[in-house]
Amino acid sequence: SIGIQFNIRDARVPNSDLTYLNYLHQLTSGPAELVLAANNQISKKIEEVKFNIDIIGQASTETHTIGDIDLAKTDFTPLPSEARAGQWGQIMLNLRHSSGKLLSFWYPNHEGMITFVQNTKDKKLNIDEFRVERGPQMGTYLINYKKNLAGDFEQQIQVKGDGKDTFQTVQTKAQIKIRPSLPARVIFNTESSTEVLPEGSLDSPYTFSLKVLDEFNNVIPTGKPSDARISISHEADTSSSSTCSFNVGQSSTTPDIEYTVKCNKPGKVTVKSGLPIFNKDGKTIQQYTFNLKAGGIDASKSIVTTNITQTPAGQDIEVRVYPRDRQQNVINLKQQKIDTETINLHFVNEKAKNLNETSQLVTSKKSIGDTYVYWIIKQTVAGDYKFVASLGDETIGKPAVIQVKPDTTKTQGALYRFDGETNQYEQYNDKQPWVQKFSQTPIFRYLLLDLSLIHI
Repeated sequence: SIGIQFNIRDARVPNSDLTYLNYLHQLTSGPAELVLAANNQISKKIEEVKFNIDIIGQASTETHTIGDIDLAKTDFTPLPSEARAGQWGQIMLNLRHSSGKLLSFWYPNHEGMITFVQNTKDKKLNIDEFRVERGPQMGTYLINYKKNLAGDFEQQIQVKGDGKDTFQTVQTKAQIKIRPSLPARVIFNTESSTEVLPEGSLDSPYTFSLKVLDEFNNVIPTGKPSDARISISHEADTSSSSTCSFNVGQSSTTPDIEYTVKCNKPGKVTVKSGLPIFNKDGKTIQQYTFNLKAGGIDASKSIVTTNITQTPAGQDIEVRVYPRDRQQNVINLKQQKIDTETINLHFVNEKAKNLNETSQLVTSKKSIGDTYVYWIIKQTVAGDYKFVASLGDETIGKPAVIQVKPDTTKTQGALYRFDGETNQYEQYNDKQPWVQKFSQTPIFRYLLLDLSLIHI
């Protein structure tokens, strides 16, 4: 039964006394709509006033009972309870009797009788905030909680009831799942405490990865690449234009977002984000940069040159090898600490096309410039020479061809006589006169030679 008191005022008399009307009726529990109908003496019309009430009656004996709390039967719904980090979540505590039925009453001081067990060793595991209110049925309590750390947690609840002064622990644990909040910052997977990432090479794609965090530094495990809001730009070392490709994907084994950068020119790459970037020390930085250096030496793309194409015998010849990578980029040998021990130079005869048994290794000192290897060579024998450089067993580029001619600025004469017995010319030696038979017809030849004794 429910008793309702209606307060009725006379509209014709300001501040008139109230007339009370008591109403008593048998209702079932649940929402109900009550309608008060009265005859308006002024308008001579019947007017209605409607209002809603929620009727909570005595709990059913099929689901509820009176008795003590059984902490082994007491449970939670739903399991698990889910919420986002920093936002309120809710789980319902069901206080049960040993029969399994809900208790058919509420404790008046429910906020003081229900609490979470605190973890003193690792406070990060504790609930940050909570409050308790009555549940939808007798014996149930809604526990509203808030936690900033994401993860799956099992929380123990303690209850102080049945006239006891101490808390008792509910045997079933409240399972709470805290999901990360919205993307708020990114952190790169690097040990660098500066804004510079390790250097890369054009020989292979450059890769880096990062994690997306929410405002509480929880890693968002299923973050989309678009969540990181990454932009990448490349500034080439040379004036020539560069082309770069950028690929992004989600790691299949970690919550990382992975990026791949591939360019055809060396230079600086800058990585920015529309979100704040945190380094490994937790400090905010503006961006990350890294350098892409030229690749390793590609023999087929490298170049062999000489400083001249013709020279008198005995003059210095400088032969240079300019190493290039497979993209034909200049390689700075000293900066990149390139090993040049396997770069060698040979000179071959006119018929030789590749390195073979006719080639001779240049043994003069090899010197190293910033972007080239070079030799200073003297050839005292006239002829056409091909200088072939090699990288290990590979021929570098095309041979450099140079013509060595007799030095006409420095000459001397030489007298030769044909020897019929040997069929060869022999040079006159004033210390040993020629001897020939009376019957022989002498043939003499006077040759003009340069100082290297090359026939002009």
